[in-house]
Amino acid sequence: MSKKQLADGSFVDIDAEAALDEIALRLREVIAGHGPESLAVWTGTTSYMGAGMLTTQSMLKSLMSEIGTPHLISAMTLDQSAKWVTMLRMGAFATGKRFISQDLDALMLLGTNPVISHQGTPLNSASGWNPGKALRDAKRSGTKLIVVDPRNTETARMADIHLQIIPGQDAALMAGLIKILLDNGWHDKEFCGRFVAHLDELHRAVAAFDLQSVARRTGLPAHLIEETAQVLRHAKKLSIGSGTGTTWLRTAIYRSTSRRH
Repeated sequence: MSKKQLADGSFVDIDAEAALDEIALRLREVIAGHGPESLAVWTGTTSYMGAGMLTTQSMLKSLMSEIGTPHLISAMTLDQSAKWVTMLRMGAFATGKRFISQDLDALMLLGTNPVISHQGTPLNSASGWNPGKALRDAKRSGTKLIVVDPRNTETARMADIHLQIIPGQDAALMAGLIKILLDNGWHDKEFCGRFVAHLDELHRAVAAFDLQSVARRTGLPAHLIEETAQVLRHAKKLSIGSGTGTTWLRTAIYRSTSRRH
């Protein structure tokens, strides 16, 4: 049984089949009046990460084909477009990320709350099927969980290190961590020698992100940044992944909050 909203704002029960018939009728009216391209299909995080992912995506693509609209809008195109633009311009690590089931030494999550969103692979290594259980199991197996988020989210409350950062300063934090690792020679020199180009240029690019300035910008205690660098240094199996929070949404929050200080 579903609910139908009446003109006065109240709701009445409606059978699911009748509701679908009414929706189909409204869609036909819109198409007849404005053409098929006046309709767009939206998919959110769960349609990508949930158990019915393949069925949902196939169904929506078939629906779009029948309607005749090319407009597919999603959490990816609206919230995370910077990721896809960057990937097309700079490339991506072809092997992908390590999975949480592969006995990770450390997992770092930025701007994502998979316990609630179920956002997991391929964007980050938290399982999309039951991320809360997957994270608890990983921690019991020795995985160090680092969460970067200004909010004390459900995932952050599980973290061994919660970096409760000032919104919009993720890039500064990551630049600072890269500087610490490169300054001390804690990176995997053999791997970088084989597969990484222009590492010296990266080192020069992060030169200004010293520990104290990064601590000021991010609002994080310097010792937590150092502790995070040590975890990354010693992890043999490491995965780092991010969500929506590291793109436009977090920047917008930072701009709004910075005006008040």
